[in-house]
Amino acid sequence: MLDAKQRVLAFQGDTTPFLETPSHPGAAELASLARPDLAKELRKLIRRCFWRGKRAQSPPLPLPGLGGAKVVLHAQRLSSRQARWQVAFQVLPADAAPLPPERENAAQGRASELEKELSRARAELAQAKRELRRRGTELRDVESDLDNVLKPMDLPLVIVDMERKIKRFNSAARKIFYLLSNDLGRDITTVDTRIPLPGLRQNLRRAIGSHLTVEEDIQAGGEVYAMRVIPYLDGRGEPMGALLMFVEKTGLVQAERERSTIGYVAQLFLLYDDLADFYRELPRVLAQRLNFPYAILELFDKERQEAVLVGASGLPKGEAPIQRHALPDSVAGWVIRSGRTYIQGRLENRLRPASLPLGGLSVETLVAVPVRVKDAILGVITLADHRPRKVTNHLVETLEVVGINAGLGVERRRAQHTIIRATADALRESQDRYRKIVDTANEGIWIVDQQLMTEFANPQMASMLGYAPEEMLGMHATDFIPLADRKTSLSKWRRTHEGVQESSDWRLLRKDGSRVWTQVSTSPIYDDEGKFSGALAMVADISHRKRTEEELLAHHEKLRALASELTMVEERERRRIASDMHDGVGHLLAACKLRLDMLKETAPGQKDAIRGILEIVDQAIVTTRSLISDLSPPVLQEMGLAAALEWLAERVGKISGLAVTAEVSQPSRSLSGDTEIILFRAAAELLNNVVKHAGAKRATVSLRGDHNKLWLIVEDDGKGFEPGQVKMDSFGLFSIRERLTSLGGRLEIESRDQTGTRASLSLDLGRAAS
Repeated sequence: MLDAKQRVLAFQGDTTPFLETPSHPGAAELASLARPDLAKELRKLIRRCFWRGKRAQSPPLPLPGLGGAKVVLHAQRLSSRQARWQVAFQVLPADAAPLPPERENAAQGRASELEKELSRARAELAQAKRELRRRGTELRDVESDLDNVLKPMDLPLVIVDMERKIKRFNSAARKIFYLLSNDLGRDITTVDTRIPLPGLRQNLRRAIGSHLTVEEDIQAGGEVYAMRVIPYLDGRGEPMGALLMFVEKTGLVQAERERSTIGYVAQLFLLYDDLADFYRELPRVLAQRLNFPYAILELFDKERQEAVLVGASGLPKGEAPIQRHALPDSVAGWVIRSGRTYIQGRLENRLRPASLPLGGLSVETLVAVPVRVKDAILGVITLADHRPRKVTNHLVETLEVVGINAGLGVERRRAQHTIIRATADALRESQDRYRKIVDTANEGIWIVDQQLMTEFANPQMASMLGYAPEEMLGMHATDFIPLADRKTSLSKWRRTHEGVQESSDWRLLRKDGSRVWTQVSTSPIYDDEGKFSGALAMVADISHRKRTEEELLAHHEKLRALASELTMVEERERRRIASDMHDGVGHLLAACKLRLDMLKETAPGQKDAIRGILEIVDQAIVTTRSLISDLSPPVLQEMGLAAALEWLAERVGKISGLAVTAEVSQPSRSLSGDTEIILFRAAAELLNNVVKHAGAKRATVSLRGDHNKLWLIVEDDGKGFEPGQVKMDSFGLFSIRERLTSLGGRLEIESRDQTGTRASLSLDLGRAAS
């Protein structure tokens, strides 16, 4: 087959007896490849066919080396639309006739089919080249995005392939490994490390083989790291390698919250198609998750050289925020010009925060980071607090990554709105890109529709529950909730349906029937018409935290039981000491007094001296009796709580001069001796506080109750205190509260400055009896 310049495009059959084979299609003319004894006839034949546009045929030509056989040359045009010709070589035995017409027609049909196949192959090749260029562009964009994310992060990160060879690492990875730029492509297990990593090879094998994250705590010197080996999967879920991440344990809870903010911000681009909604939502999310009262998002107007306020959270009501301001001498201007992060107090000259509303807003802490796409600055994210607070490096790094992600997202969304929005392929590409972010997020992401049917679950969510992501699709949300918790979960679902965003702790049911504690942050999802279409849940595994809380609660219960037991031990010891004093010291003093009375009769000359000694003995007897009453009032054991409180009020009044009134009634249900002792000691402690701190003139002790509940109230008319000044962790109040808690009771204190204080003890008689 030839083109318009008589160059060979394709062969069929064995042409080596007549032609040389060219290096590639279109490389040489046919005549230049022909044998010398055929070249002349071949040129004549081709000219006749080219000029006339019809089929031409040569006479039989003898060829040496063919055993007396001859060759007939045939030439014809194949296509009128394209300049394509065919030349055929027919070998005739010495006694054979030329090729009949029907055989020539068959050869011509086969040549036409070959022409069509060649055209289709070229079209497919061109399509494949375009697809390859597009995929290459996508790959470069992904690699650029990955570099932008890895470079500013302080977390040591290393990406390896299936053979453990290093593909990427950031500068922070040098905290763990001795790495240089020429270490790319080197086996990570052969690199020297700054801290011992004996199980690195096994952890890499486990993570890549199981498609699950493997975590191990590593301690070296005074530092503790959590080494996480995260499998790196392609779009089909097949492993491509692993990501090595090293997290310092110090401040892990706050670091985890700040890190999750990055993924949460990425989700905003999935939740909001309109950039105006994203601008409004981003400051609110940052203020809420990073605990800053004020958050501001500004964009850079290049034409006017101004900063434009597009979103804010926490600004005081009634204050009109500055919508536009010039860049000189402002925080936003400094960040845009320098491309660096501004932290108030870390520069020699404090700048005027011109982007914040005026009107007396005092800012003690301010952090401003650029919203960037590579070297281009799109705007500024500013967080501010009226309180002084420490700005950690991890917080700054998180905000800088948020600024990079926001810049990438804004730039892409702008491109979608202006260029790619009209094409479905571009929309699908954007969704796939963000789906990768979702699939590699550290938190579980769970989306359900209006009927609570699962529409989406990322690998982290599915792994948390022991499923594959495709297994969860179509399953009802209650399939993952224990039966005992479904009523509560449906109530929370109704709140989400009403538009409430909230975070709470849920127990979820795993595939194997076990339960896992999670923190679920739910947000409603609305369609383009503003109608509720489902909910998005960000799910984090908090099983470790729950186990710690349960252990702490059990520890507290043991402490309460110990406090109650100590009270009883103290009371028994009081009774023993009082009994010993009564039976020992009391009897000795009585005997001493009796002997002195007898001596007074036998020694008349010493009556005055003996009388003085008798007065001292009488005082000792009174003091001993008073100590015995203080240690263990007999009235509590013999007459009960009501009479003991009346005796206590009278005694405190005599000792302190405070007018104490007792308003008591006998409880409708009998109390155990231990319960009466706890209530009596609590009343004594509260009256003692009134005498020492209240500066009161009058106080009242009340005891009242019904069949189910009992109240003991101590009130005074002293100076009182403002709410929040009382120290509930002081030993006396702490002891009262712990003793009551062991009985199922409560202690409440109400007071206002100069209006007195009311301390109320309430007790559930049923639980106290048990």
